[in-house]
Formats: sequence, C-alpha cells, structure tokens
Amino acid sequence: MITTLNKYEKDYIETRLDDQQDSNGFAFNKKLMILESNWKPDEVFNDISVFPFLSNISTILKDQPPITVGHRHFDSLRGLNFYLKFPEGQIWNDSESWGTQVFYVGTHGSTATIQTSMDVIRKDGLMNAFKGFDNWPNIIFLGGCGIFSGKEGDAFGYDLLASSGTRALFGYKSPDVDFLNSTIIELLFLSKFYCIKGRNPFDCLQEIYDSIMDEFVPAHEIGFTLYLQ
Repeated sequence: MITTLNKYEKDYIETRLDDQQDSNGFAFNKKLMILESNWKPDEVFNDISVFPFLSNISTILKDQPPITVGHRHFDSLRGLNFYLKFPEGQIWNDSESWGTQVFYVGTHGSTATIQTSMDVIRKDGLMNAFKGFDNWPNIIFLGGCGIFSGKEGDAFGYDLLASSGTRALFGYKSPDVDFLNSTIIELLFLSKFYCIKGRNPFDCLQEIYDSIMDEFVPAHEIGFTLYLQ
C-alpha cells in the first residue's frame, strides 16, 4: 500500500518551518536519486558512470548538511517502470525515497527518446513511466543527448512536464553532449540547488538555470534546457 505526502501538507504548513524544511512544508532532508543505464553495453568491463561524480556532491559542499544519494541501474522500459511507475514503483513504496528532490536519469538519448542497454524507450513509454511526481516537490533531470532537440523534442519536454507533475524538467537539446561538460553542468546545478538557504529552492530554478548559462559557455553549445511549471 502506498502512502503519499500530499495529505500531510496542511499539517506541516500550519507549523513554523525550521532550517531543514522548504516552504512547501516538507522535511527537506536532501536526497538525490540516480537511475542509470550502461553507457557502453557492448563492453562488459567498461565502468563509465556519472555516479562517482554526482555521488560526491556532499564532499563538494562540505559545509552543507549531507545529501543522501541513491543509485540504481536499469536496462529496459520494464526496469524503468520497476522503479518509477506510479503507484507500484519502488520509489513510491520505499519510505526512504519520500521527499527526494532530484531524480537524475542517465542514458543515451535522441529526440523524445532514451536508449538503454536493451530497449529504445520512446515518448509514450516515458510519459507512462513518469507519473505521480506531484506527490512532493521534485525535479527530473534527463541526462541523455538530444532528448529535447527540435520541435518534437521541445513539445515532448512540455508534455512530460505537464503529465508527470514534476516542478521542473532539465536536459539537453544537442545530439552530441560531451560527457565532461554535461557532468560539470550537473554538478553546478546540484551545488547551486542544494546550497539555497532561507528560500524555497524550487522557487529558484530559473535563477539557477540562468546562472549556469551565464557562467559556463558549453551549456549553450550542448543546449542545456529547462522546462518549468
């Protein structure tokens, strides 16, 4: 049986918020969930992964409260649904995942599509997998190349934003996203987001995005983009 946080929102908001709560009234224990597919499935000894970089965000932000980082592999639409599909997916039934602010999905990509080791997951599969993300404030970050490229990719971004219920959707428009540059962007985003103090970080997403675009030229070159509610 699944329990969401929506029904508790009123009770939390009626009490004073402390330093570990955002203005939505939810306990702001900082959490990042990484779902990642194999980047080179034809090379069984290849260990390329974003996890060693993103999982060290607490070390980078050493003066901040620690960030809990989860990491799971998936290789198919069935695997993605196992973790994400509402309401039976693991993230909705594991109380440790409640309140996770950032869901990062690391795979190869193309327009409105992600490419895992075993499946090509197109728009319909993604729209069905990403449901129920309005149960608490969160962000979805799709790290694949070109997912939001062209008119079709742009329309997909707005459609996924609306249907998922997430507060914001981040990703890339370029079909050729350099691994190093994208990892730097992702670390910049996470460090800025998790360092927000005294304000609701979900109200600062446009500001964070604009600052990355101003500070890091490759963000323009690889089409770093934001879809915001």
